[in-house]
Amino acid sequence: MKKVVCLIAVLALTASVFAAEPITITATAVGDTITLGYNATGATKPVGFSLIVDCGAGEVANAAAVGLADSFFDVFIDFAADDPAAYQAGANPTTGVLAGAHPLAVTDAAGAAAFPAKVFAISAAELANVATIPATGTICTLKITGTATVCFSEDTLRGGVVDTNGDAMTVTLPGCVEVGAIPECFAVGTVFNYAGAGTAINMTVTQAQYNVWVALGKPACWCCLAQKAGNAVTTNNNATVNTADLAALRASWNKAYTAVGYNACADFNCQGNVNTADLAILRGHWNMTVGTCPQP
Repeated sequence: MKKVVCLIAVLALTASVFAAEPITITATAVGDTITLGYNATGATKPVGFSLIVDCGAGEVANAAAVGLADSFFDVFIDFAADDPAAYQAGANPTTGVLAGAHPLAVTDAAGAAAFPAKVFAISAAELANVATIPATGTICTLKITGTATVCFSEDTLRGGVVDTNGDAMTVTLPGCVEVGAIPECFAVGTVFNYAGAGTAINMTVTQAQYNVWVALGKPACWCCLAQKAGNAVTTNNNATVNTADLAALRASWNKAYTAVGYNACADFNCQGNVNTADLAILRGHWNMTVGTCPQP
């Protein structure tokens, strides 16, 4: 009965449309698995999540491919809506979670999603330990079968994300992520170590950098080690950081990757904008031979 009361309370919470504490949903892809997380920077914390996941050409094969958060967000309203009695009777007495229960729901009605699932909602909540919900954490993990671009959108049917006051939060959703793809030269986790002339550089590609690289059409120069050391212009086999590279940086100065005139090759730290950090890299290798692009 306690579980049923909790489920009803979550449904009541999602009815509120007031207030707007901020929360950012994160999606990190490693291999074939996406970890969905959150970062709540405001005064209140989330108690219920709902968002739409579109796996594109991929799919979540079965419930075993859904990894659950260790201690939070283990109330699955839509799964319980199909058979509340079975949900309670078969729940683990320690975790309160029924074996095989999962947060995947259909997008246009109440109820759990069928497997294999390609487009579905993530619907999960926590009520028993509301006071200890952390500001950042994991919602769940999804193992995707196949090579796919997985994208996220708002779940208007279930009200998005609800905070501990029962109010809808202002949600920032993640960009699309790629899973199961053949390793790329600028994939997440790729390490660029430059220990040649000038300042040493050690850069590990993040999800945010990868997303910008994809948005730019995957420029080849970002796969080049010499570019990380300030070599923006490598025509005529130019292997030295010199005035040609400085001119490229100046022409793209203070421009973000969405702006006209931005030059990805002059963005030496691959952060999506050209600024003083890139100038420092160029100065740290000025008139030094760092190599040409592409490099192995």
